[in-house]
Amino acid sequence: MELALAHIQEHAAQYGVVAAIVVPLLYLTRRWTWGPIQWALELVIYFGIFHIVLHYVVALTDWFQFESQMKMLVDEKVRLGYETPLNTPWVQEMYNPGWLFYFEIVAVVLIIAAMLRYRPMKTQKPLPKREALRKGVVPGVRPPMPSVRPKG
Repeated sequence: MELALAHIQEHAAQYGVVAAIVVPLLYLTRRWTWGPIQWALELVIYFGIFHIVLHYVVALTDWFQFESQMKMLVDEKVRLGYETPLNTPWVQEMYNPGWLFYFEIVAVVLIIAAMLRYRPMKTQKPLPKREALRKGVVPGVRPPMPSVRPKG
């Protein structure tokens, strides 16, 4: 976190110029850009939730494996050291066992596929406005006409 803050402080002017250019463009094109931005943020949130849950499940598995060994003395028990990196999920060497890295990649691909299937990124058209409800009148039905025409 400290490295990221130091980087932002060093390059604050560049970030300010980019923000001054990008924010008005996003505001002017918000009708088309808000959907993809929201979709990408939702995807990042799903990735983060999955990674955090996987990290703690692996930690729980490591603890359970150590505590459930059938050894009488603590000195004889062997800790296998299962772990996943919480802050740097892209570093493959920090995963133990190594297949957890590939498991996470497959899960990310499945999350993307599920979002494409169930949360498609397309602009929804607003529904037409309904007529106001009136007491005693069914919407969309004309009121009854008198069967007898008035004389005159």
